[in-house]
Amino acid sequence: MELPLNGREGSPLAILRPGVRQSALNIGSSTTNREGAFNVNGMRSTLNKFLLDGLDNNAYGTSNQGFSNQTVQPSPDAVAEFEVVTNNMSAEYGRSGGATINPAYKGGTNQFRGAAWEFYRDTTLNATGLCKPPTGVKPVLERNQDGAAFGGPIVRNKAFFFGDWESFRQSCELVMFSTIPTPAQRQGILAVDARNPITTRRAWCGTCRSGTAGSGSTTRTRCATRLSAAGPSVASTP
Repeated sequence: MELPLNGREGSPLAILRPGVRQSALNIGSSTTNREGAFNVNGMRSTLNKFLLDGLDNNAYGTSNQGFSNQTVQPSPDAVAEFEVVTNNMSAEYGRSGGATINPAYKGGTNQFRGAAWEFYRDTTLNATGLCKPPTGVKPVLERNQDGAAFGGPIVRNKAFFFGDWESFRQSCELVMFSTIPTPAQRQGILAVDARNPITTRRAWCGTCRSGTAGSGSTTRTRCATRLSAAGPSVASTP
């Protein structure tokens, strides 16, 4: 395969077929994106069938919340052919309600042929991103993806060999944004009334509002709250 692939994953080639879309399980910046997750004809991503040279290559782990839907992820440099069947499957295929993905490995020839590669990403070569961290330091990202593939003859015109190896090493940090309560909010002092989003009734909270007669102004008084069986009640304190 000579097509450029992000992350050197061969399975996303399936989305080139009509009726195939990338699954939400394999989209975003999460560190547990599931490789080989895509929806075919509206089916779940777990209803696809992965083969490798015609052999079962499905990951059946019940705790597979990330990682891959395949047991073996073939390197793109070791794949000779990539077949995706999404409908009108022949009798040789079964199990699949979505698609059948069947890549075929390369084989040796009468000539020694091979390839070696290294894909490297470093923090100093990366952009800061949309939002700069408060410390002004870019998140760490060190990625090394290297490997090799080699094949040739054992006995000319009779026996051949082919093998490949690939490794992936990554150290990274993610920038995340969270809303944390202010010191006043931690004490129960809220800027607005807390209300039930369904009934819009005022919920029990740590503040109440009281008006000052004649002045037209409004003051906010700290309240002690308690929740009773009959409903919320608020007791004012001076």
